Amino acid sequence: MDKIFRSSWFIKVISFLIALMLYNMVSSNNQLSHNDINPFTPSTSTKQTVTEKLNVIFDQDKYVVTGAPETVNLLLEGSIGQITKTRLITTKEAYIDLTGKKPGTYKAKVLYRGFPSNLKITPDPQSVTVTIMKKITKTFPVSVDFIHKNELPEGYKVGEPKINPETVTVIGGEEFVDRIAFVKGVVDLKGIDSSFSARMTLHAYDEDGNQVNVATNPTVASVQVPILSPSKDVPVTVKTTGNLPNGLALADIDIDPETVTVYGKKSVLDAIDHIGDIELPLGGIDKSQTVELKVPVPDGAEKVEPRKIKVKVTISQKAKRTLKDVPISVNMPAGQNKKVKFIDPESRTIDVVLTGAKNVIEKIQQSDIKLSIDVGNASSGDVELPIQVIGPDNVTMRLEKNTVTVHIENAKND
Repeated sequence: MDKIFRSSWFIKVISFLIALMLYNMVSSNNQLSHNDINPFTPSTSTKQTVTEKLNVIFDQDKYVVTGAPETVNLLLEGSIGQITKTRLITTKEAYIDLTGKKPGTYKAKVLYRGFPSNLKITPDPQSVTVTIMKKITKTFPVSVDFIHKNELPEGYKVGEPKINPETVTVIGGEEFVDRIAFVKGVVDLKGIDSSFSARMTLHAYDEDGNQVNVATNPTVASVQVPILSPSKDVPVTVKTTGNLPNGLALADIDIDPETVTVYGKKSVLDAIDHIGDIELPLGGIDKSQTVELKVPVPDGAEKVEPRKIKVKVTISQKAKRTLKDVPISVNMPAGQNKKVKFIDPESRTIDVVLTGAKNVIEKIQQSDIKLSIDVGNASSGDVELPIQVIGPDNVTMRLEKNTVTVHIENAKND
């Protein structure tokens, strides 16, 4: 037996058998790799299109770029497994590189990076046309545009809005910024019936109202919008109370403003024609000065603006002056035909003593004072009637006598 194992032909046979076994094993593995249908084994090549954001590389401190699309499509060719893995990569990107480019219009090739090297990638589009412009900044005032203003309740209107900030910085290409006429936001008044606050997005517009492609800083502004109820402007009058110290007289009263605005329902406003009897106490006034008086709110009204008025009070030394022989007129209702004869004073005139500021009473003439009697309800015969006096403000008028005696006859109709 030992001789058989040691013979050369036996060793050759065994070597041949071993070589044959190894050949069969390799052949079997190759056949398995070609025919195996395991889904995890890479399959044949396929195509898929993905959309990627297009990044633009340029000197952002000096320029702005327009014309570049937001995204581009990339056609990927490779195995399903490779494409699936590619979708999970976060560092991949599509881009155009404008590094070193000056202002002008360029056709830039769409590039990509961060994708597996064994994928075939075709951008769509393969190039884009962009314009590089010099970057500038400019400050503009902010305005607000109201929509649905006609839907406010009847009589209501928009007051002066307060915008914060009042100005914004616009950043963009020189050609675009030069086209800007105004920057504004839009506020909707639909369903509004009282004052409110809002935030509005800001946009720049050219003189034709077309939006200009620039950036604003900030992009949003806040606005306080007063909604005013129906209003009416009415005059105000001042009534003095008390007396000035001895030797002083009231020369003039000047009211600022002379009218105020009353707010409220229309039915309430229709019944208001003035605000009177705003009291001005004279007791503590010993020299010319300006005082503030509170304006009362009429019954039923919502408010009055302004809430206070300024009254300029001019004081001077008190003086007296007598106007001689001021005529007395007769007031007779229409349709009456009475004969009136003055008995006392027979001259139908009377002296009037004026007391007030010297510079005021020196300017008063007879025509500035109206004296009259009313005979409408007087009976026939001799009657005594009171004298009615109308004269300048801030002047005390004392009559020589306060009544007259007249003889009245009812004239007969022809």
